[in-house]
Amino acid sequence: MNSLGKSAPQVIQKLVLKNFRRFRSTAIGFAAGLNILVGDNEAGKSAVLGAINLALSSRWQGKFFSGEFAPRFPQPRRNDGVPQRRGRGGSA
Repeated sequence: MNSLGKSAPQVIQKLVLKNFRRFRSTAIGFAAGLNILVGDNEAGKSAVLGAINLALSSRWQGKFFSGEFAPRFPQPRRNDGVPQRRGRGGSA
């Protein structure tokens, strides 16, 4: 909470993509404020937005990631190394 009693906005500072669509291993840093993705056709702008959507909503093309797709991907791990299961709301 800030001094006005309101919670601070959530900010994405960095996005790391590994073997996601056209990206094999890429890290993208974001500045404070508005960020604009600019690039040629097929450069991966929509893939970046799709990755952010997947991370924030746990949905891929309208399906919950934790359902049909989860067995094909490594699960996030807690600090003690035990795999975590993602819930339907995207919470870990």
